[in-house]
Amino acid sequence: MKHILLALVLLTSTAHAQSRPATVFQYCALLVDDSSFAYPSNLLLDYGQRAKPEGVQNTELQEASEKIKKMNSVVAALNYLSIRGWECWNVNTVQTRNPINNQLLSETHYLLRRGQ
Repeated sequence: MKHILLALVLLTSTAHAQSRPATVFQYCALLVDDSSFAYPSNLLLDYGQRAKPEGVQNTELQEASEKIKKMNSVVAALNYLSIRGWECWNVNTVQTRNPINNQLLSETHYLLRRGQ
């Protein structure tokens, strides 16, 4: 009898845990030109606004993008986004060569997400 009750309790608790809806995440990326990392002059927030055929329209992220463009600190931009619920999910650096002068160009991408 104890085994049957234990099995029923376990079955109901796992069924309840599986019925919760999965968290839906929203993503954006903070793109940083690394040519002058100490004082970055080019901070860009990419949230899909230039995607084809139609970009993402989001007034909150558009306002955040305008504020971030005026910042000259990666840390300030990340703190600004963190206060608004974004977490840094991944960071990677993309390096390319300028075909004209063969100069190495570097850009860091901070992938951010928040649950909805």
